[in-house]
Amino acid sequence: MCPGLSFGLAAVKLTLTNLLYHFEWKLPNGITHENLDMTECSGIAVRRNTQFALDSRSI
Repeated sequence: MCPGLSFGLAAVKLTLTNLLYHFEWKLPNGITHENLDMTECSGIAVRRNTQFALDSRSI
C-alpha cells in the first residue's frame, strides 16, 4: 500500500468538504436533477460523457 494514499485521501476529503461548506450549489436554470445525463465513458478513470456545470454562490 502506498504511504501517501492516506494523506491524499484526507486532502481530497478536506478540499471537497470546504467547497461544499463555503458555497451554495445549484443547477443552472432550466435543468432539473431528473434530466441530467449521467452516462459514463470508461478509460483509466471513469468520467461523464457530457460536460457538467453548476452555479455557485459564496455563503
